[in-house]
Amino acid sequence: MDIAKKIKQLRKLEAEAAEILEQAETLKDEIKAEMRAQNVEEMKAGIFCVRYAKVASNRFDTAAFRADNEDLYRRYLKRTETRRFVVA
Repeated sequence: MDIAKKIKQLRKLEAEAAEILEQAETLKDEIKAEMRAQNVEEMKAGIFCVRYAKVASNRFDTAAFRADNEDLYRRYLKRTETRRFVVA
């Protein structure tokens, strides 16, 4: 199979995957809306148990640290390289 055909197939599969993900997100939103309407964080539905709860976490504020400690921030920067695949 030549590269152009592979790219066409890739684009088709990516479009299908995006559509499926959109459908899944719609279903998740409907389930969460029902849970909010019932004012519950946990719900049993047949063999399934669904949880939709707040989760607290602490995250490092890189922007604030950089603004307050520019020299220290630069000392701990680590350069990394990756490869990006793009079809245009």
